[in-house]
Amino acid sequence: MTVVRSSNTSHGTYAWTVTFESLPGTLELLTPYPGRLTPLANNVALHVVKKQAGSPAQLVYDGTTAPEVRSYTVSNLRSDMTYAFKVPYACPPQLV
Repeated sequence: MTVVRSSNTSHGTYAWTVTFESLPGTLELLTPYPGRLTPLANNVALHVVKKQAGSPAQLVYDGTTAPEVRSYTVSNLRSDMTYAFKVPYACPPQLV
């Protein structure tokens, strides 16, 4: 992932461009929260725009409900296709 901050306007605002470089497929849009921008949080406007859709990928394994599976073999993959695998978190993310 690459994150780039650039000056958006002469009003002192910024635009942040987030690029996911290694994940195939289309991802959900990010959900911004102004909570840590205090004391400015009441006057902050956040917008998320998809600049480019991800590449289509065929889901070949969804292990999100099987955290005990440590190994999985996929056969008959083609070199001209993009594949996706869903796996559970090794350690669930904590909310801050």
